[in-house]
Amino acid sequence: MAFYFTKYTDIHKFFLLILIVVSLPLLLESPETIAADCSNAPTTIEQNDCAAEKFRQVDRRLNRVYKRVLAKIATEDTRPPFGRKAWKRALIKAQKAWIAFRDADCRKLVEMEWQGGTGTTGAIYACMTDKTLTRIRELKERYLNY
Repeated sequence: MAFYFTKYTDIHKFFLLILIVVSLPLLLESPETIAADCSNAPTTIEQNDCAAEKFRQVDRRLNRVYKRVLAKIATEDTRPPFGRKAWKRALIKAQKAWIAFRDADCRKLVEMEWQGGTGTTGAIYACMTDKTLTRIRELKERYLNY
């Protein structure tokens, strides 16, 4: 069987179709399948993807805990000059400063420590994940009593 292309664009359409057919299984792969492979990720790219996903999960957990802390502050009895609004503003300011510290410490410094090597991205995500887990624990212990 021979393929005959009448126009230059027909060749492009043919190769685009081949690309779609070959890529379809990857596009249909579920997030659960991808996550399951993280325990045995063989390549640096896959390890980096797994580290990034783990960080995103932990960061979402931090955001949930942070929102619970803000909600708890809104219900606390306070005495002047330590009103709820001032407490909330102070926590928001502290959280922004903490995020800036985490990002500066993990992104630039870890990159310098690894000198741009292949493990840099994974090390950055590991650092950010560890610091975020620590922050979750701190917020829970200080404000949620567990």
